[in-house]
Amino acid sequence: MNTLLPLILAIACFFMVGCQRPFMVDDDQTTNTEADWKTVNFQSERLVQKLFATSDELYVLSENQFCRFNTSNELIEERQLDATFGARGVPVLSQHTFVRMTNDSETRQIVEFHLCKNPGPIVSFLADDLAGPADNFLEVEFLARTLGAFNEDGTLFLLPTRVFPSRKYAFFLFQINQNQSHSDFNSVNIINRIDLNELSADFANLSNLRFLNGNFYLTAREGAWRITPQGEVTQISAQWMRDAFFFNNKLYITGFSNTDLSVSNDNGLTWQKVEPTSGLRMVEVTGGMLLTQEVLGIPYQLEKPDFSKAQEIIYPASVPYDPLIYYGTAYFQGHYYFSIDKKIYFTKQIAVK
Repeated sequence: MNTLLPLILAIACFFMVGCQRPFMVDDDQTTNTEADWKTVNFQSERLVQKLFATSDELYVLSENQFCRFNTSNELIEERQLDATFGARGVPVLSQHTFVRMTNDSETRQIVEFHLCKNPGPIVSFLADDLAGPADNFLEVEFLARTLGAFNEDGTLFLLPTRVFPSRKYAFFLFQINQNQSHSDFNSVNIINRIDLNELSADFANLSNLRFLNGNFYLTAREGAWRITPQGEVTQISAQWMRDAFFFNNKLYITGFSNTDLSVSNDNGLTWQKVEPTSGLRMVEVTGGMLLTQEVLGIPYQLEKPDFSKAQEIIYPASVPYDPLIYYGTAYFQGHYYFSIDKKIYFTKQIAVK
């Protein structure tokens, strides 16, 4: 299992103690029956870390497998991925490319760019080779929610790293060019290095990195920043921020406390606090619904559209309670898909307790 999981469990314990919108059960409706869950006829070898839906395919990614399913949930590709010396962090998916990180026999980090439709071509970068003249040591940040973020069309990828002796974060912007059929890479090049001297390389400082409505947003214990595709950086908060998301044509950012939720009406340039308070933390917008977790692995909850309450989802009764197995979610062909441990479950309606 991914070596990140013990850290997630510790963080989870800390927090526990301290398209058309479908029908949703509201507060005035109660049910003692199970939701109508079905399963995809597949079980991965290791924990599923990521789901991604295109218009006609569902992608499933674990440490050592990449799989594609058609609109009938039939397996059309099962690809083995090398994890001989371990895989690190949560990989990132786009429509045509995915990025993962492995170690080699000398425990060096290797960042891999894979094609979704062709298992042959792989473009790899040794993390050591990313270091600049002033860097004694550089390592990819793999303790954040994901290893990085693609832009909307998957032609840009932003990779977070920690550099020493400056003890700061540096972000590498890759440009990805593929042939017309997306069956081969024309090139994968670093086009910008963005040094963020305001963000210290403290352990697990970075929380998440997303691309939303034209720009990258990063959240961390020391604040939040907006990074344009041209590399222009603006700090948008100096306090602990957890995640950012785009919902109902507005940008939102979540923080450490219930009073930190903020909204931007000018695409991330200025921000205002949202009332009332909200328990949103790490957020996935799936099929027009807001799904929230304290940390990755904890069961998703369904947040009301007005951010007033996170409701417990009725998951399949056969799934044992485990705070480390809820990773992926996607909306595909009118259904909500969840990866729970090594299996994929889906339902047309999300029912809540």
